[in-house]
Amino acid sequence: MKRELIRDMGDTVICDQCNEDYTNSDEEGGFIFGSHAYCPSCAKDSLPRIKSYGEEKFIKAKCPEGMSFKDFVVAYRGDNNKVVLITPEEGEDFFDILGRNK
Repeated sequence: MKRELIRDMGDTVICDQCNEDYTNSDEEGGFIFGSHAYCPSCAKDSLPRIKSYGEEKFIKAKCPEGMSFKDFVVAYRGDNNKVVLITPEEGEDFFDILGRNK
């Protein structure tokens, strides 16, 4: 049986690529790629690769000029700022509890 732990992130902003904490940063830039927040640095580094695969369509939103990455991500989340952590019980296979080993 899976266990779910739900955490409300509030206004905490962590880059989904490099795990850098931007909660108290005024740095501008970045984007949402799929459901992942890319900080200004990761966005700049990842954009050439994203373009090379023709995946620009997965960039859902770009941080507007003059807005911090933190404020952009918090605004983009709206009221959906929760993270769900799923952990298996001892002896369970993680992919079994997700239904992917069928």
